[in-house]
Amino acid sequence: AIMAGRMLARAARPLLASGPRPAPVQGPTKRSAATEASDEPNGWLFGEDPKKARAWEAWEAPYYFTMVASFITLYIGMSYKPKTSIKVWAMDRVREQNNA
Repeated sequence: AIMAGRMLARAARPLLASGPRPAPVQGPTKRSAATEASDEPNGWLFGEDPKKARAWEAWEAPYYFTMVASFITLYIGMSYKPKTSIKVWAMDRVREQNNA
């Protein structure tokens, strides 16, 4: 077993001595996205003219409606959740003892 380990180490030494080899660097190919820009830069944020009114995308109305509805639902739900803190329990207990 020791002999096999030494033989393996001796065979692996030249492979490990050279270190990791870097990947070859290639320029952009015809299929890469770096060859040309889809829209030329025009200096405007998101390529939109600031003087024109912005038209909503198809996904924006359902997204905003869903977000507002979920926040309203959470607000109402969290307002009516049961109070489970120790202070609320203690105050209820004190009220029961004072009324009795």
